Amino acid sequence: MALPALFISTSSRDQDVVTWLNWLFADAAQKGASDIHFEDVSSEETRIRYRINGILGTIGTVSRIHAIDGMNKMRARANLPLSDIRTPLDGRFSLDYVAERIAIDVRVSFVPILYGTSLVCRILDQRNTARTLDQIEMTDEVKHWIEILLREPHGLFLVTGPTGSGKTSTLYALLNALHTDERKIVTIENPVEYRVPGLCQTNIEGELTFAQTLRSELRQDPDIILVGEIRDAETAQTAVQAAMTGHLVLSTLHANDAAATVTRMLELGVDPNTLGAALRGVLAQRLVRRLAEPFDWVKPTENEIHWLTSHQIEETDSDYGSPIVGEGDGEGYNGRLPVMELIVIDRTMRNVMPLQDSRLIRAVAKNQPQFQTLAQAAASLARRGLTGLSQLYTVSSVSEHLQTLRTLSERLVELGKLTPYQLDVCKELQQDASRKGQRLSLEEVLIAHRYCSQEDIDEVQAL
Repeated sequence: MALPALFISTSSRDQDVVTWLNWLFADAAQKGASDIHFEDVSSEETRIRYRINGILGTIGTVSRIHAIDGMNKMRARANLPLSDIRTPLDGRFSLDYVAERIAIDVRVSFVPILYGTSLVCRILDQRNTARTLDQIEMTDEVKHWIEILLREPHGLFLVTGPTGSGKTSTLYALLNALHTDERKIVTIENPVEYRVPGLCQTNIEGELTFAQTLRSELRQDPDIILVGEIRDAETAQTAVQAAMTGHLVLSTLHANDAAATVTRMLELGVDPNTLGAALRGVLAQRLVRRLAEPFDWVKPTENEIHWLTSHQIEETDSDYGSPIVGEGDGEGYNGRLPVMELIVIDRTMRNVMPLQDSRLIRAVAKNQPQFQTLAQAAASLARRGLTGLSQLYTVSSVSEHLQTLRTLSERLVELGKLTPYQLDVCKELQQDASRKGQRLSLEEVLIAHRYCSQEDIDEVQAL
């Protein structure tokens, strides 16, 4: 028996809470909220918060009794036990606002806390299922190379980033580009987030694993397979084998950037030569807040300049004739847009992959026409006035870049271009220069004091 489109009243007592719930989810969807948080903050009060554009904000409070009635309605709709309030529970339900043309899926997570329950509802707006590549902000070069990679008859394409970075939305845009009557597309997810007519979508439930389900799906004669996430060695190796046997496999992985994704796959036990033959490309992604309207440009602060120089980004750019900017006076944000870093796996890249060195992978990638680091891509968006400079901190930290520099120095020592003593001396010289207000990279110090030549550094980076 089909559920009603919305929450319904079963007695005169629950009419108010039903009206409230139906209004709440419609309001959240219309405002673009990705999550609704219900938190019992005391024995008498429950706080309600929306996450919009990645930022949590309180919209009000309700009495605990009112909140409990609402949570019970959601438990019932998600087929979760009403009496079990001491165990974390996950579930799902759908709502269809026919008049407003809003259909949403809601994933619910109940967790017991000190004063009662914390409930988080992830809102999955099904309008996102029709999103195309043209509707996702990216550079022309990245889009061009993604379209080339999608024309590959088989291989593995990975999208990486933290939770909430838009990976699933990007993957479904890729599936929409690939979806034709001549292809069979299967998805394996935990859980299925967007429901697309014509796709064979499988929920990972109970004792099933991604690897087990993937092996079963390979007997279904698929052309394209979406694996929701590569979490372990078995899934990684099975996905690579599927890509090697005539299937185009799309999947996600948690890693800091595109180069680290390659080394992460090798750490999961995938043979380097096999991975080199199967992997076609890696797209790292983050989301930053979009400026709703242009603001007066302001010069970067000292801390912002330090961040820019640490990521080898010039403070100004002649193409735009003005400094990278902050937000001006006020918030002025509306929506989010992706920051993308794409590595294409070519012959040169395959040669360095077995070394499992993210720095070398990144050094090779920088010669590819579409490649920008996440930090550089975010800075480009700021130059164009699409986001504020403060958003760049959410993309890449200074410590991540300093780790990259250490990797280069270690490689110079490893290859005999530099002794450990010389490296220590150069680091002290770099610190002395910093105290005098000079911002020099380690490479600049090495060359200036003739410990290494530019040719030495280029040789190590090209390996």
